[in-house]
Amino acid sequence: VKMGQNPMDLTEVGEIHESEYEAAKKWLGDTGFYVCNHEGHNAMANLLARMEFMATTLGVKVIVLDHITAAATAMMADEDANNERILIDGLMKSIRSLCVRTGVHIDIISQLRKSDKAYEEGSRITLQDLRGSGSLSSVPNTVIGLERDRQNANDKEANTTIVRVLKNRLTGRAGVASGLYYDRDTSRLEEVDPNFDSTPEFA
Repeated sequence: VKMGQNPMDLTEVGEIHESEYEAAKKWLGDTGFYVCNHEGHNAMANLLARMEFMATTLGVKVIVLDHITAAATAMMADEDANNERILIDGLMKSIRSLCVRTGVHIDIISQLRKSDKAYEEGSRITLQDLRGSGSLSSVPNTVIGLERDRQNANDKEANTTIVRVLKNRLTGRAGVASGLYYDRDTSRLEEVDPNFDSTPEFA
């Protein structure tokens, strides 16, 4: 959906004519949006080469790696290593170098390590909760945690994600930045005040 337009009512979508499909495919191609499935391309050098190709040849300004844990797990056999932490350390170092060299912005999605915390119930995320390697918190300029209490009886809270800045190298400011409410009727995220009465830590 283009910005400013009303969301599509998916319940009224029937068969799509071939010309509509081609027009939509052309529009998407003109946006500069690319999707690369890194599964099956396990070598670290292969993944980094693809990212550099996007940045230098395709002119991509922002790359989202989703997620680094899966990438490292897939690389373990190919790189002849059995230590996830070491692989992530090497990958993060190379990604940092790629960003400095090309100017591309890279967002890295990370899983959280298993602990006694109930993340599905909105438990607060810290830098120590990132799974795999300390480099996930030390190398990036910014680290952001997304928290949501999916089990909350209040629909508003159950569908609101708390955006928490865990690290900010530029200014040093951290803490709750915003709340994002997912509207199921429009399939869009709406920025809201995260100050829920039931969670005074957001006050």
